[in-house]
Amino acid sequence: MLHSILLLNTVEQELSYQIYEPYFEAPAIIEEKSFEIHGMHFSRSFGRPARIVRSWKNGFRKQFLPTCDTLSEEYKVNYSIGINIPDEKMPELLKYCDARDFEPYRDRKMDYYDEGRIGYRDEVDIYFTGITDSYIPMMVLPMEYYYDEEHIWPSEKLYRYLVKTFFPYGRKKVGLQPAYGASSLFI
Repeated sequence: MLHSILLLNTVEQELSYQIYEPYFEAPAIIEEKSFEIHGMHFSRSFGRPARIVRSWKNGFRKQFLPTCDTLSEEYKVNYSIGINIPDEKMPELLKYCDARDFEPYRDRKMDYYDEGRIGYRDEVDIYFTGITDSYIPMMVLPMEYYYDEEHIWPSEKLYRYLVKTFFPYGRKKVGLQPAYGASSLFI
C-alpha cells in the first residue's frame, strides 16, 4: 500500500513530496485481501510478524506461525521530488501558514453534519500535521470533508494552494502529484 508525504519547510523555502511503501523483512506472513468498490477491484497486502518453526509432528518442514512481536517497519521510496520555493512566491504562501488561523481547529473533529460541508474526500486519507518553531505545540488535523469557502479549514486552504501552485495537473506534466481525491471539484 502506497503512502505519501508532502513536507513544507517555510524557513528553508523548500517543498518536498515522496511516495513510499512499507516492506517487511522475512519472516512474515503476507496476506492479501481483495475487495470491490463501485465495480472496480482492489487488493491490499498486509504483513504480520511470524516465526519459522520446525517440528517432528510435521516432518521437520518449515512452518510460519504468527507471533505477537512487532516488526520494525522499513520503507522503500518509490518517488521523490524537491522544490525550491522562489522568493516572489513566499509572501503569498505565508498567508496560508499563520499558526493563529489553525489554533481554533486544534482537537476539533470533522463531522458529516458540520455546517458548510459540501462533500467528502474519496479514495484517499489525508491528515495535516503542523509544527512551528514557537511555543505552539504540534497539531494534527483531519482532512476528510470539503467545506464551502465560508467554512473551509485552513489546512485545506494550504493544501489546495500547494497542490495547485506547485503540482499543476496537466497532460504534459510528468511525474506523480499529491492526491486530492477523485470526487474533488477544487482541482
